[in-house]
Amino acid sequence: MLIPKKRAPKPPRTTGVGRFHPDQRLMHFNRHDSLLFQDVLGGGCLVLGKAGGGKSSGVVPAVADSWLSAGGNCVFLTVKPADADMWQAFAEQCGAKSITCFSLADRFNPLREELVRSGDVAGQAQRLLEIALTPLRRRQQHSTSSDGGYFEAEGERAVAYVLTILRLAPGFNLSFRTLYEALVQLPTSLREAQSESWRHRNRLYQALLAADRSPLSAVDRADLEDAARYLLEEVPRMPSRTRASVVTTVTSAIFPLVHAAVGHCLNGESDTWSPRYITECSGAALVLDCPIQTYGPAAAVLQRLCLTAIENAVLQRTMTPDSAPVLLVLDEGHNVLDPDVDVPFSTSARDRRGALLVSTQTVGQIRSCCSRSRDPQAAGDALVGMMSSRIFCNTSDPATLELISRTFAETLQTKVSMTEGEAQRDKHNRGRSTGSTSFQREYAADVRAIDVARLRTGGRQNNHVVQAYISNGRLWSNGRPSILVNFPQYRLNAVR
Repeated sequence: MLIPKKRAPKPPRTTGVGRFHPDQRLMHFNRHDSLLFQDVLGGGCLVLGKAGGGKSSGVVPAVADSWLSAGGNCVFLTVKPADADMWQAFAEQCGAKSITCFSLADRFNPLREELVRSGDVAGQAQRLLEIALTPLRRRQQHSTSSDGGYFEAEGERAVAYVLTILRLAPGFNLSFRTLYEALVQLPTSLREAQSESWRHRNRLYQALLAADRSPLSAVDRADLEDAARYLLEEVPRMPSRTRASVVTTVTSAIFPLVHAAVGHCLNGESDTWSPRYITECSGAALVLDCPIQTYGPAAAVLQRLCLTAIENAVLQRTMTPDSAPVLLVLDEGHNVLDPDVDVPFSTSARDRRGALLVSTQTVGQIRSCCSRSRDPQAAGDALVGMMSSRIFCNTSDPATLELISRTFAETLQTKVSMTEGEAQRDKHNRGRSTGSTSFQREYAADVRAIDVARLRTGGRQNNHVVQAYISNGRLWSNGRPSILVNFPQYRLNAVR
């Protein structure tokens, strides 16, 4: 793999607060303009451009290269089968001190990881619920049901109550498999719920007894009583068809996580990998090797669960002056983006030196990730607006071009207009023109659609240069809100 030769990096700016500082230069564009760490840590970085526009071969590797070269840590997702080898070779060429690959041969239980994590436990119950609801909520993004979301909402209640019992019961292994088994064994009638034989063989009821016998706080005791009432009274009284629909809605979403290779990875007896690894070292690269093209939607959910665990680890880590910044590189990010998790992370991870780099093709793909919202378009626009830096490559998508026009707004520009008249001759038989030239100052789009369509997309015909417009919320040295940057194209295809 060929990577453009880099200039020797300048020594980091020393401010007395540690090795990394928000004002430290991340990328240098020209004599006056640079991309700083704060331009990414402040809310994340969004890269938009058409397929083949140079996002994955120019902009994304350039940002990741600079991040690793500065001693930061990067997490890479995989979509295609060859992506894992590609990102590992890329990290090695960038000089990463350590490279780790998480594959389906590893064992990682995200529910148990959150349950046993040391540190802040105030929001542990809510974080566990967010993890447990991940497969159901990702299913809802593509749902076209006509029930108004009733069964999904009831399914979330069922998961919440079952999870409450399992997390408070000592000695029970909390996993997606135990959650799945508990849901399919819910009582079907009051008679069954009150029978001794059902109570004796039902693991969820045994977990309820174990939790009831253990010392609990007042809040946990109240939660357990609500869960017991739901299990022994509400569920048995549900109409049989309604109960079956609720259980099927939830278990069908969880099932891909409890069988085959993904199931073995998520439900092992002990973990062989921890998300805290990427927060405790410096200059490290982590590759999530479970390509979506190979393993389908289950791999997308698995990578989403890993990302959530990493984000929680970043937010809860103990900071030191030398704690390395962590960049989550979501190339083709619409496959795993979750506004319910990523937006709070991006808005609160600045002081923990965590950031997202999201790359996708169109604004519509961002909005599709917000389909559960009442107004997906407004939610998608809010997600885009949250990003502190936005990089636009070549594109012809109307919605993306509209976003570009709003992002760069209008600037005062000089326009020249010329008119030509008929040639005439004076009394001395000399020719003269009746045309005129006028100058006009008016506000016009800083970046036009034709400007975006002309951006270089890499390849031999463009001398392996990828062009992009960058906005980070401030004026550049040219006095405009946008700057045109030439990125060297990385020969990533050489390792595919």
